[in-house]
Amino acid sequence: MDFYQVNLAILVAANVSSFIYHHRSQIHKQRRCGVPRDEQSEAVATKFQREFLFVYALVVAADWLQGPYTYAIYKYEKKLEEHTVALLYASGFVSGAVSAPFAGQLADHYGRRAACVAYCICYGITCLTMLSHNLYALYLGRFFGGIATTLLFSVFEAWMITEYHLLQLDESIVSLSQVFANMTTTSTITAIFSGIIGNGLVQWFDSRLGPFLASFVCCIGASVLILVMWRENHGSVDKSKKTPGAQKLKRRMLGALTNPKVMALNFASCCFEGPMYLFVFFWSAALKSVRVKSGDQDELPFGLIFSSFMCAMMAGSRITAIQDALYSKDSTLNTLMLVFAITSGGFAVSTMLDHEYMLFWAFCVVEGCVGAYFPKMALMKSKIVDDYARGGVYSALRLPLNVFVVVVHSLDRDGRSTYAVYGPFLQSLQLGPHSLRSCVCGWLHGHCLSTPNCPSSSCQEDREGVSGSMYSHDKNVKTACHEDKVRGLGAVWRDGHGDRVVPGKDERPKSTLSVAHRVWLLPILVLFVLSTLAQLALHDANIQTAILQLPWACQFLSLLHLHPRVLWPLSSLTSQLTVHDELICPLPPFAFSPPTSRVLTMGLAEHTSRVVSEFEFSDEDLNRHVQEYLKQTNEGLKVDGTSLSQIPSYVTAVPDGTERGIYLAVDLGGTNFRVCSVTLNGDSTFNLTYNKVAIPKNLMVAKTARDLFAFLAKQIELFLREHHREHFESATSRRNTTSFPEGYHDEQIFRLGFTFSFPVQQLGINKGNLIRWTKGFDIPDAIGKDVCKLLQDEIDRLHLPVKVAALVNDTVGTLMARSYTSTGKHRSLLGAIFGTGTNGAYIEKTSNITKPIKGEYDASTGEMVINTEWGSFDNQLNVLPTTVWDTALDRDSVNPGIQMYEKRVSGMFLGEIVRLAVADMMKDDETSLFRDTNSSTNDWSTTTNLSPKSGLLFQWGLDTAVLSVAAADNTPELVAIRQELENTLQVYTPSLEDAQAFKAVAGAVVRRAARLSAVAIGAIVLQSGKLNDPAEEIVDIGVDGSLVEHYPFFRDMIYEALRAIDGIGPSGADKIRIGIAKDGSGVGAALIALMAQKMEKPGDFLADLRRDIKRRLSQPFESPVEESSLLSFPVLVAAGVGVGALAAFLYSRYSRN
Repeated sequence: MDFYQVNLAILVAANVSSFIYHHRSQIHKQRRCGVPRDEQSEAVATKFQREFLFVYALVVAADWLQGPYTYAIYKYEKKLEEHTVALLYASGFVSGAVSAPFAGQLADHYGRRAACVAYCICYGITCLTMLSHNLYALYLGRFFGGIATTLLFSVFEAWMITEYHLLQLDESIVSLSQVFANMTTTSTITAIFSGIIGNGLVQWFDSRLGPFLASFVCCIGASVLILVMWRENHGSVDKSKKTPGAQKLKRRMLGALTNPKVMALNFASCCFEGPMYLFVFFWSAALKSVRVKSGDQDELPFGLIFSSFMCAMMAGSRITAIQDALYSKDSTLNTLMLVFAITSGGFAVSTMLDHEYMLFWAFCVVEGCVGAYFPKMALMKSKIVDDYARGGVYSALRLPLNVFVVVVHSLDRDGRSTYAVYGPFLQSLQLGPHSLRSCVCGWLHGHCLSTPNCPSSSCQEDREGVSGSMYSHDKNVKTACHEDKVRGLGAVWRDGHGDRVVPGKDERPKSTLSVAHRVWLLPILVLFVLSTLAQLALHDANIQTAILQLPWACQFLSLLHLHPRVLWPLSSLTSQLTVHDELICPLPPFAFSPPTSRVLTMGLAEHTSRVVSEFEFSDEDLNRHVQEYLKQTNEGLKVDGTSLSQIPSYVTAVPDGTERGIYLAVDLGGTNFRVCSVTLNGDSTFNLTYNKVAIPKNLMVAKTARDLFAFLAKQIELFLREHHREHFESATSRRNTTSFPEGYHDEQIFRLGFTFSFPVQQLGINKGNLIRWTKGFDIPDAIGKDVCKLLQDEIDRLHLPVKVAALVNDTVGTLMARSYTSTGKHRSLLGAIFGTGTNGAYIEKTSNITKPIKGEYDASTGEMVINTEWGSFDNQLNVLPTTVWDTALDRDSVNPGIQMYEKRVSGMFLGEIVRLAVADMMKDDETSLFRDTNSSTNDWSTTTNLSPKSGLLFQWGLDTAVLSVAAADNTPELVAIRQELENTLQVYTPSLEDAQAFKAVAGAVVRRAARLSAVAIGAIVLQSGKLNDPAEEIVDIGVDGSLVEHYPFFRDMIYEALRAIDGIGPSGADKIRIGIAKDGSGVGAALIALMAQKMEKPGDFLADLRRDIKRRLSQPFESPVEESSLLSFPVLVAAGVGVGALAAFLYSRYSRN
């Protein structure tokens, strides 16, 4: 069992144990109190809970079932744009906010049971509208959904509390607190089972609409049970009185809402529940980001995590139930204070955690607090709000909550800033306890919060809609008022809230919290909040920029010389800022160049300069490399077997942005398989939809090629069923008849581009024999076979309307994607990748390709895209710069002697080159890099310690991403680099000189890589002759890859080098436009499929028909892997009807005889 399975098992076991313990505690409490067992009262209480909780389970099941699938249906099945989906969600919140003031008031007037039935109707309408593709119907559904949500969290609870009072249930048998705890437990158990059932329904219906139909059924069932089992109750608890009129109800509700206790309760609940709803939106992203940061790319088991959260929430509710069973004294307020404090601490701690499991546990603690919060807050509301106006007040309390959620989401549109979400959490959790403690602490059992004079208006007079002493057990109990003041942060809460005074007894007030508790609880809570707000401020780029513009900020930073572990958020401040050429501080009080008077600086600087000079790449070197590249380019166009392979791609045209249509693309490039559909809009824009699935490890080493490719074809079928069901079914029904062949003249067929990132010998635009497997695949049966045909055969066995139209190289795809999306009246010349690896593809005149081209292609254009495979440029090392560290890297690599250009340019190798150079520098005792043994010579007054597990000591231990951090940090103290050295490479307390040396070496290695990249780009531009063509105003180049996209100024360094190339110069460089081209394996592959379709020749209908019939006859017993149940069911019904009719006919004839 993995970590999450073990945690779920532990939480389940803990909940089971808590149920047993709670049951025993309740029995023990009854015996201890000497309360005789009243079987009749117990039966009434059991019946009340059973009837309410069963219906409540159905209504929350309707909510839980559809929740995870709403976005997916809007986005992937309805094909709605992202902003439209956002508007639909917002309309639901707005509807809830608008309906909040009226829904509960109407429920109080016309009846809470009727309002519960109205919830079922509204939610049923919401579910049914999901079956429609009409946008207005979807908005209507969200409108009713907002109303239903308001009713769900107000009228059901209002009905239950009023019914509890009407039945006059004994609290020794079942208290309201226990009922609320059971409600939370019911909700969490229902959520877990709803997730399982919903997933099963999606698979059974083969559509995400299944859970919505189940929700509709739940609503119908709940409404029937409500009408049958529940009795109506209105805004009155006195049976002798008539239901109050609308005006009286309105007056009572307004009286309740203007009461300070209710307003404080409203504010406190908003502060907690608002952030709780936001937590739903960011917990998965937070856990995912931590996992990715750790280097693990596997998907998180979100189902197990969600179930664990629900179990933690259930555990919180059970703890409150056990607390009530064990202690007779009401501790609701204390519990809520503790819940607020722990939740605030949980989120504060989570901002500091980079460990996935620790973050998960912190979130479990938060969920446990949520489980404890709901029953206790519900109990508090039940005693503050009167039954007369309960529904109206409860629904009105939803209004600020909806506004809170909408406003916070509008402040963080893209949803990518985790700390932007933490802010509302922590500010709210700071204010919530203060509000509870200062304004609501007088509610319990007649307690009163007031001034010493205790005006009758606030203390002695009971406001309408607010309960005063109606729940007191002693008619003679009087209310005593005591002063409650707060004199500032850390002040003692004097006398807490008032307490009851029974005549003849000591009248000294008793605080619910002891004075000692009050002294430590508030300061600790405030410290939690302040520390986390500091985290927020120091991790938000906008806040950081504002802080640094303050006149005191630079002075403070210049004087700060602290250990990074003490103020680690401050040390990462610069890494979060946008990189600017100018200084961050407008008028720094210190020189930009760090001081050089320390003992070790001069020796280290000299050694660093020598290393940096090894990576110098002058303009003369640049031009010599360009000439060598041109030479090897022409050799590759003449014969095979040269350093530059110059592989023909058989693509003879590039798009211009006006293309239209829907095309498929699949990408098999490693352990994942991606299926995409690309809708080309004809205006240089496109829409991309994709599914990604992991390749099972047993298929990566399958016995036959068919095992793997059958799996790939099945994923294509599932994708079509999910995203193109109508097109898929109509085309399949046509192809399943022998009256129409499977020729490519059928316009219903999807053209597919196949990105196959393994070595192949390409023999045509859709033909290529596999040379060898890499990346963990080993299927000998596929070697030497046409991979396009292998995939097409499995597609045909499933009778899918798909034709593999093109075999795609991802670099060629990058060129196509860039050419389609670039603006202007020009085509892109070159597509290049500078990431983990490097390669380029460009447009070459076919007249320059003198080596034989095997296979058919369209020669009418006079051009063809060439896959250069430039990673192997100059494998002979005629000109490529070679240092001792380049030699060491090549010697220890898995492919010595080849890909020599790539080993000096690509991101996979740059970090290792820097590591080798730095490791050599560390061996020099005179420089003592990363080895400060005397704290007096270190600018942090500490010694530098290099961990034995540091990545600097192991091959491939230095990730190229660290070099990006070094390049981005131009601050005087190089704090970001020093933090990265400590956190990533385990170099503890590195000195400023260490960071300077590391930054210099890393910058020199990457600058050489950028100038070498310009060699290939500049040579191909010169080869094309585009600069001398007056018709070509722009020479467009598309690039992709993490290096060119994320390393600061990488493209700028390429431009700088292009200006120094003879034949290009400053004027030519100004004509070259380098832009990012994304998703060459998706969009690019689809575009190549489109180009391949244009090259197709008209088919012979009769020949295709004969071939199709012959194939079908040769496989008479072969059936599709999966038949549609929608097609087989009518056949079975018809057969049953026919057999029944025949039986009836024979029976009637026999009867007559």
